[in-house]
Amino acid sequence: MSDTNKGILIASLIKEVYLKLNNNIAKEFRDTGLTAPQLMLIRIMAKNGKLKVTDIGTMMNLTKGTVSGIIDRLESQDILLRERSSEDKRIVYVELSEKGKNLTKTMKGTMNDYFSSLFADCSEEQMDTVIEGLKILKSIVDNLDSEDI
Repeated sequence: MSDTNKGILIASLIKEVYLKLNNNIAKEFRDTGLTAPQLMLIRIMAKNGKLKVTDIGTMMNLTKGTVSGIIDRLESQDILLRERSSEDKRIVYVELSEKGKNLTKTMKGTMNDYFSSLFADCSEEQMDTVIEGLKILKSIVDNLDSEDI
């Protein structure tokens, strides 16, 4: 198999794994009634704390209007709190409410359980092989990124 065909196969496998993981994770959170973008925003907030709406949009690669709609729905469920800056009324900050913080703890537990069960039937050797392959892939991608600078 040529290098080009191997590269295409690698890209295809990455895409398949990514899609399957996303679908399975979405199933794990289906009973929350939250959408994938809402879950993503909650995860960003849990990791970063209080953020400006514009910063959230940048992190999610979404427009300010789209992010505002997601925030509206999460705010109406008491998961997020929105606050205008006292210095500049155009700036809006968002942070997790107590309910949102509790939800993130539940989400973390669900994710840990999912990945534990995902790899439960793998041998130590299989796990080491996957880890080594992913480290190699990360190194290749990191080297490519540094060459672009």
